[in-house]
Amino acid sequence: GYQIYKIALMEGLLLRPLGNVLYFMPPYIIDEKDIEYLVTVTFKAINEYFGTAISPAFNGCGDRLRVINQS
Repeated sequence: GYQIYKIALMEGLLLRPLGNVLYFMPPYIIDEKDIEYLVTVTFKAINEYFGTAISPAFNGCGDRLRVINQS
């Protein structure tokens, strides 16, 4: 968790690492564009740390996040 936190922090995203768990800390008022940024940077940090190629798939407001394995 901590290593991924450090990678995300270099991209300007503040996550909260607790052991192997990362918590998002969004503001109370946030729009869809900012949520997509938060998730995209988190996936980028995870991919960089693990050397994987997974990405989020967004289907518009209200849809649940799906993970697409591109490897």
